[in-house]
Amino acid sequence: MIGTFEDVTDIIKMGQPRRPSEFISLWMSRGCTRKEAKQAYRSFQNTKVYQSDYYIVHVEKKEEGWIHLSIRNADGSSKHDWRDFQAIKNKLVGKENEGIELYPAESRILDECNQFHLFVREDPEDRVPVGRNLGRRVSNKPDAPNTFQRGSDDVERMADSQGKVIANNKIKEKS
Repeated sequence: MIGTFEDVTDIIKMGQPRRPSEFISLWMSRGCTRKEAKQAYRSFQNTKVYQSDYYIVHVEKKEEGWIHLSIRNADGSSKHDWRDFQAIKNKLVGKENEGIELYPAESRILDECNQFHLFVREDPEDRVPVGRNLGRRVSNKPDAPNTFQRGSDDVERMADSQGKVIANNKIKEKS
């Protein structure tokens, strides 16, 4: 469950220094180099912030057709729910836009708070060249022995555009 998102960009930005030099000084006082602080300032200027009862999401358009979703739980927990992240991506970027979650080289790790990062293609026609291409398959039941799949009230909601849903491993028309 992700709730309803509200644009809180202006509220978040009110709590930050308005002048670039103040912003950069603040970030440098937190241990950033001047170059990193300037990069953070540019990034912050291009970011929209959305909040629901469950999540806070920073959305930033990046170079080369990527959108960065920085997602954290409103309660500060480290809960990581794939279905929720899929729904957030659908809501804030688009249902047909593909994205990835990067597990970086140790030398590039940023792990300072319970925050998760999705990188989503801006163009819904642009596919990420990894992953399976088996068509749409959504189920409440596992599809192989010794595997598990939690049930979901959302499976019916996840029916495809033709109104078909996989429930109990059988395709059926959505009624």
